[in-house]
Amino acid sequence: MKRKIHIDTIKALLSKTGNKCAFDGCDHPIFDQNNLYIANLCHLEGVSENGPRHNRNHAIIQNNSFDNLMFLCYRHHKEIDSNPQKFSVEILKQFKSNHEAKFDET
Repeated sequence: MKRKIHIDTIKALLSKTGNKCAFDGCDHPIFDQNNLYIANLCHLEGVSENGPRHNRNHAIIQNNSFDNLMFLCYRHHKEIDSNPQKFSVEILKQFKSNHEAKFDET
């Protein structure tokens, strides 16, 4: 499946990160002090058919929507995708919601 994500979606996601990983308690930056992108843009419900938390009922547009994406540091992206039983879609949605709520005002 295509993973092309609209630039406006990326901008909207970045505006709610505080330049930090969305994993609860992690403050790893999305961009470092040299403005180098050092994180991952991650799908809550996986795109790949054999990937973690894949939802075969999602259309491409849903897979790449604001609601199905969040920024994570590499470590937490790997940890989450390596353990989809522990990190369900519901838990990831809660991570995303809690993280974005911190930056709604900014």
